[in-house]
Amino acid sequence: MKPRLALGAATLALLTVWVPFSRADSPLTSIRFHQAYRAELAAALGDSSSPRGPGTENPPAPEQIIDFLVGDHPAALEAAAVNSLGWKFEGQKNGQLFLAALAEKKGLDPEILDFRDLRPADLLVLGYLLAMDDYFELGPLVSNASGLRGAPAIDLLSRAVVQEPRNFTYRIILALVRAQLEMESSFCAVYQNLSAVLTAFPESERDLKPEAVFEIMSYIGDYRDSCVTPETRAAEGPIEDPAFDEIYVVTEYRDWIATGTQVGIALWNKQSRQLDSVRPGGITTSLLVWNDQLWAASSQQVQRYDGREWRLYLDRPAATTSFLLVASRHGDLLAIHGGKTYRYDAMADQFQSVNPVFPNHPVPLHSCLVRKNGQVWGIDFMTSILAGARVIGLQSYEYPGRDPRSLMEDATGRLWIADFTDGFFRYDDREQRFVRDPVVEAKASALATDPESGTTYFLHYTDGLYVKEKTGKTESILLPDLQYMRDLYLDSDGVFWIAGWTQLLRLSKEDGEWKKTSLSVR
Repeated sequence: MKPRLALGAATLALLTVWVPFSRADSPLTSIRFHQAYRAELAAALGDSSSPRGPGTENPPAPEQIIDFLVGDHPAALEAAAVNSLGWKFEGQKNGQLFLAALAEKKGLDPEILDFRDLRPADLLVLGYLLAMDDYFELGPLVSNASGLRGAPAIDLLSRAVVQEPRNFTYRIILALVRAQLEMESSFCAVYQNLSAVLTAFPESERDLKPEAVFEIMSYIGDYRDSCVTPETRAAEGPIEDPAFDEIYVVTEYRDWIATGTQVGIALWNKQSRQLDSVRPGGITTSLLVWNDQLWAASSQQVQRYDGREWRLYLDRPAATTSFLLVASRHGDLLAIHGGKTYRYDAMADQFQSVNPVFPNHPVPLHSCLVRKNGQVWGIDFMTSILAGARVIGLQSYEYPGRDPRSLMEDATGRLWIADFTDGFFRYDDREQRFVRDPVVEAKASALATDPESGTTYFLHYTDGLYVKEKTGKTESILLPDLQYMRDLYLDSDGVFWIAGWTQLLRLSKEDGEWKKTSLSVR
């Protein structure tokens, strides 16, 4: 069963909106792309004159497929074999069978097998098997275990992709498991996880058969309805569309506070605190002030505002992967989309295709940042963190977190990562590793710092603002009326602006008390 209702609040994987989980909807178990490999599987698993492939009258036993999977075969064929095993409501133990067979082949005890004993192909198969074994939990072989046996499906697949970043099959299987995770939060993200992989890999670079890709996307396509936004409309001045109160990002531009929203950009006058104007443009998740101009990016386009008029660039009406705006180390403006990078040419007033930000890892980036010291950082969603030529794995010594969403550099030059599962992590430049700050335990969203007082302000996705003074003293400002909070901005006057899902909140401290002012089109 596929979703038929468009959810207005469901958006990018970065942005989580809680919706009920329906066990009848499962991208993992409903997509049966192995049929495209029926002949190849029949030949590999039995007498080709008497096919024993999945879907025949004489299908192979699971043990026979497991024996096949411990061999050395193309990734696409192995993924199809796993897909053919299907699922059972009460769960399966094919992952356990595979690990036992793999250990026997290597002459090792299954209990002592570790990551170093597995090839990327083994990690792919084991991760996919575990996901299909229990798609409700997507958990590890053994709960609360350490090492290989305690690694959940998404971790195994992420490790495989880190080692094989340009293999389409590895990417698409990881995206299927991510999509299953996103079923709990955003139907739109279910579609975007898969479509982002297609954007990053042209057909000539895909090792999976076109028929298999078609089977996957024909099912996933129905989730696209959840990403639909209102038609672009000309707007001169304020309008009463409540979707302009559903905010993803916020920044300061001249006399305005600019917000990227569910349907475009809104410009709020800082002094009057009134909505001066709006610019429709779809789900807008990236804002950047560059060369005294406001640049805004959505999943379909990049726009520029010079204080008088707007101009459209990189118009991609059918795109689903969002553009990311980044100022490069050389002062250039870059727009990153999928696995591609574009540089703005001011003389020609257009964007030109250039080499990817990470040439050795040209993948869709969930977040990207160029630090003041010139270091380039990126997040490959639920897979790894990129730092120049370095690839940092999740749940590692260098990065202990599990779900990094965004990179930030505070006013003091410190690098941070907001991790939705594990809170905020600060990068220790000397130790070259991330250290967790305990103030926020989970659902990290954004932060700001006051360099004069040394105070750090942490934004929690659903709770509100947590304040940590230089002395270590903390306080919390609960903001339940905002529902979901995705961004925080400290302006030049020392006023906080918080991007909520019901309003833009102005927060200032006056006479020792926090004063809240709601700005809303409602």
